[in-house]
Amino acid sequence: MNELEEMHRAWSKWRRIGGSTIWYPKAISSPDGHVTLFVHGVDNYLWTSSRALGDPKWRKFLNLGQPLLDVPFPVRHEDGRIDTVLRGSAGDLRVITRDNVSGTFTTQHKLGGKVVGPPVAAIDQRGCMEIFVRGLDDSIWHNRQKTPGNWSGWTRLGGTTTTTPLAASLDSLGDMHVLHKGLDNSIWDRVRSDLSGHWGPFRKVANNAAGTPVSSVTQDGRLCVFFRGSDNACWHTSQNERGEWHAAKRIESQTVDNPVVIVARDGMAHIFLLGVNGRLRHSAQLPEGGFSNPVSLPGRVASIPAPVLNSEGRVELFARGGDGAVWTISQNLDL
Repeated sequence: MNELEEMHRAWSKWRRIGGSTIWYPKAISSPDGHVTLFVHGVDNYLWTSSRALGDPKWRKFLNLGQPLLDVPFPVRHEDGRIDTVLRGSAGDLRVITRDNVSGTFTTQHKLGGKVVGPPVAAIDQRGCMEIFVRGLDDSIWHNRQKTPGNWSGWTRLGGTTTTTPLAASLDSLGDMHVLHKGLDNSIWDRVRSDLSGHWGPFRKVANNAAGTPVSSVTQDGRLCVFFRGSDNACWHTSQNERGEWHAAKRIESQTVDNPVVIVARDGMAHIFLLGVNGRLRHSAQLPEGGFSNPVSLPGRVASIPAPVLNSEGRVELFARGGDGAVWTISQNLDL
């Protein structure tokens, strides 16, 4: 079977959902099968739509009344709540919460601060959310949720970052990582140990980065980092059992934006890359730890995708189309 035949066999056709966005969408799925979309509308307000399990139709996009400057960052808690972090029109940080029972957005928390670029967030070992941003001084700043609605306040973590968004992940040991691209075009990592609760020094992860890092924990519990290199290819590295970083390896594909990564139910990572021709290319992690040769998906899009695992455990992607609307495509087969 040639690449074109495999491409059309493995993935559905693109389907138009609607809406109108100026950036790439963000999506998040819930254990009950719901999928929720968030987009930065052309009116510079936050809009959302959702789809229930077993219902092929998407709800009409709803304006949440929140002005914003960048792509939002949604996070799902274990109890089903969805917190969406966004940079407001004044450059300040806000969090809005969707209740897990009513499904309505009822709570807004104003965290203040002055931020450059979109925020990122991660759930820590206590189940609370932590936010990482690039400040006006180009340093990394951090705000930690103590309890729902109660925040620690902004703390400067240092570093000098040149791009946004940052990357943040909790590894299998319960340690929190925040990664960024420095002035030297290297990827740097700072870790807070679960045992000590203190942030360690910055450690270099890889050289020759052109884009921001993306991090994820794979099937063997290791933290993996992916980034666009200075050669516009996707590169990846991972930690060994001592927490040291392996030499970065190249994935043979050119990309015009940051890679997008999702970990499937089997613990394997799937990478999606946006090519110069508007086609998405897909590479899957192999059992020995490497990655397959990237295969093109059908159709063309105007942004990097937002991936989720649907109720069947298959990858579903959402991207901005050439018409500014949100489009979706999903796996037909287990890959």
